[in-house]
Amino acid sequence: MPNTYLWHEVHNRHFKMTRDRNDTSISAMDPDRLDAMRKYAALPDLKLKDCVLFKPYESYVGYGPLDGVDRYSRPRFVLGRTYEKEKEYPRVSSLTDLILPTSIRSYLDTGNIEVVPGQLHLQIASDPVLPANDYLRPFYFRKYEVTNLEYRMFVEWVRDSIARRTLFDAGFTSFGDRTPTGEIHLNWNTPIQWVDERQNEALSDLYMEEQTRFYRRKEIDPRKLNYAFTPSDEPPVSRVLNVYPDTMTWVHDFTWSFNEPMVENYFWHPQYDDHPVVGITYWQALAYLHWRTKMGQQLMDRKGMKLRIVYDLPTEIEWDMACTSEMENERPRTFGKNYPFLTDPDWITDLSVVPHPIERVDSVARNTTYMSSRSDGLFDLLNSDVRVEGVLVMDGTFHTTKSNVDLIEKKDRDPLVTMQKSPTSICYLGGNVSEWLKDSYAQWRPVFELRQQQLATFQEDDVRILSAIERYWDRMNDADGRMVRGANWYDERFSGRLGVNMAGMNAKVFVSPDRAHSTLGFRYVVYVEPK
Repeated sequence: MPNTYLWHEVHNRHFKMTRDRNDTSISAMDPDRLDAMRKYAALPDLKLKDCVLFKPYESYVGYGPLDGVDRYSRPRFVLGRTYEKEKEYPRVSSLTDLILPTSIRSYLDTGNIEVVPGQLHLQIASDPVLPANDYLRPFYFRKYEVTNLEYRMFVEWVRDSIARRTLFDAGFTSFGDRTPTGEIHLNWNTPIQWVDERQNEALSDLYMEEQTRFYRRKEIDPRKLNYAFTPSDEPPVSRVLNVYPDTMTWVHDFTWSFNEPMVENYFWHPQYDDHPVVGITYWQALAYLHWRTKMGQQLMDRKGMKLRIVYDLPTEIEWDMACTSEMENERPRTFGKNYPFLTDPDWITDLSVVPHPIERVDSVARNTTYMSSRSDGLFDLLNSDVRVEGVLVMDGTFHTTKSNVDLIEKKDRDPLVTMQKSPTSICYLGGNVSEWLKDSYAQWRPVFELRQQQLATFQEDDVRILSAIERYWDRMNDADGRMVRGANWYDERFSGRLGVNMAGMNAKVFVSPDRAHSTLGFRYVVYVEPK
């Protein structure tokens, strides 16, 4: 006999999905989901450098037998009603055998959510409106944060493309050709002769003005390095933005610290080549990934592969899967038995990408006042067992460290560094630098407000305090912000649940997409589809 109770109720820490016990009808699986899974299963497995391939559709409750394993002999995740026949009721023995992803909170339509007084879980419809294909789509997750060296290659490409276009417009026809429609195709086979007097003269507008040069060195003005592209998450409206990192964030973020050497050396010195790039806005990260997509597609085309490749920022869906994944039969497995114990447990957005002391006015003699600051007492109390703010060296390094743990010499590896490599070999999901994600505060806010309405139906002190804490930290979010996940070298968090740095990976906040910080970088995911 199937476990009727579990069939009628599935929940996670935030939501509950219940069906009427008298409802005996079984709805067929959405044909679009079936078609999507067939399409994804037919895709070839590529060996993309420094990436881990995840196939979440294989963990979906509607997916068929895999490698001879019975389809319901292990945990599966659900997205509403998915069963086709009564005999295919899941044979489960505990609540963890059917998994409702925590990340659905950023994607639920509020029309599918009901506030039930006296219930901590928000009630959602048994067939919620969710981007199901986003949960089923395979993706390649970058093992490491994007490094200074990698981003510098992008900056140099932008520099060279501007220089080639400038030289072509100045009459150096070997740098490109013009099509009958007037479009210019640059020729990348002709080298730029930076020391050639004629070419140098044609490029004079790209250099810094003499009075602003450092020790009179003739250098390209980074303010001229602009890149035109269409962001992947906006309507097709082109953006033009400067791609050079804001190296001054090291002193802007930490006003009274001696970070001038980081300003001068961090982005360009070879010593930091393998460290994560910082000082990057959300839009600059998307610009880099737009360029990587273009370069990756050209490589696919040269190899004659009939595939479309896209580089993008991870979504919270993908971050959640990467953080909680396990190894099974020597390959990554999403939504495994440990998922409920590792996924994000709360609505608190208290990640610090910069110090945020509380200012106060203190009275002193002669009725004068001065401004001082103190640390956030609530923050210190709630995170005292997992977080160390401002100590900086808990992980063995003062600022950032190499994005790839394996590049750090064993004699220099702090024991806490071993927590920063996941079972699937993904490094620093919970440390080094925090990372831009694709999701926006506009997605988070509507469900968060319903969450607060739900808590307001309680009169007990514990729930009222919980609500106050969540609302307190919500004030720190930028109304137009993008999600930032993972602890960083300033806000260090360590919690070794099941061998994973859960506290570091689940730290989050929403930051303005126009802001850049010395604690904030990014990594990417790659999607591959038939052309």
